[in-house]
Amino acid sequence: MRTGIERVVDNIFGGPQEWLRDKNLHLSPLFKAAVSYKVFTTAFDEEVRIKSLLRRQDIRLPKKPDIPEFELYTHDDTAKALGAFKDKATVTLLIDHSGSQRGGAGTANLILAGAVAQELSDFGIVTEVLGYTTKAWKGGQAREEWLKAGRPSNPGRLNDLRHIIYKSRYDGDNEYQTLMNKCISLSISGRAPEAPPETHAFERILRENIDGEAIAWAHRRLLSRPNDTRLIVVLSDESPVDDSTVSVNFSNILHDHADTVIKIIQQHSPIGIMSAVQDDQISRNNRLLPYETRHIVPDFTPQAPTMITCAVAELLEGIADKLHDTKRRANNRMHYSKHRRLVKA
Repeated sequence: MRTGIERVVDNIFGGPQEWLRDKNLHLSPLFKAAVSYKVFTTAFDEEVRIKSLLRRQDIRLPKKPDIPEFELYTHDDTAKALGAFKDKATVTLLIDHSGSQRGGAGTANLILAGAVAQELSDFGIVTEVLGYTTKAWKGGQAREEWLKAGRPSNPGRLNDLRHIIYKSRYDGDNEYQTLMNKCISLSISGRAPEAPPETHAFERILRENIDGEAIAWAHRRLLSRPNDTRLIVVLSDESPVDDSTVSVNFSNILHDHADTVIKIIQQHSPIGIMSAVQDDQISRNNRLLPYETRHIVPDFTPQAPTMITCAVAELLEGIADKLHDTKRRANNRMHYSKHRRLVKA
């Protein structure tokens, strides 16, 4: 039977990892936090394209998007750094679609993701744009199955995941940008107080947020690009919430799991990860997740996408340098081992 940390690691990496054999790991806080997380059932989880999801919800995208216009400006140093990663890097933008993103926050994150993805693509960097939420408020079909099973104690996650694909790495940039602009336009149209109820339709897909499993999903998708410098940019308020899960497990289950997933990636994965969180949301959060790189976005301005892009460029350089050092040390160990074998012979 798989242990708690083995299940968490499988979810992040898609299978067992050599470093799990370290006996000292089982004494670490990382191990203890991972042991407590489990999922009651994954039978009702889904991965869905945004167009299909909106169609199912009977939400119509506008034919002509109406979005704010602004020019993206890339500093010379940033442009040089990004240019060095042409056809050599993949960046995933992962967007929180929880209820806390209703109104300006959700719209700002869509605009940020759309603009940053466009700018990175212009430099030949492959991008994915993903979203995450749940299928229901306060539990879905998973909770119903738990009730039928007699409400066993500490059941783990009791909501159905909904992972949304705006753009996969195989999608054309022009097609994606048109789609994203329409989604942004739909989101904006629901913010005006005088707007009719049907224009708030986009917010119907914003439910709960289970950050740890969403980050693990984004990480697994990047594993198929082993030759690239890879980075996940998480646009969220860093507050995982699902009432159905928290109410019947210990209260910090979702936060602790997200904490564990992020630490495992930062300590054991060649894939980088950073957070981009809006200033007004971070001020309401008294327990942030353990991102080593966090970019705080001030009140949304036309310069915000450029600020994120600069941060991405710096982090890509850091990841590439770290990978280079790792390969150099591995080559040195191989050379030393070969030399010792020759000396013994």
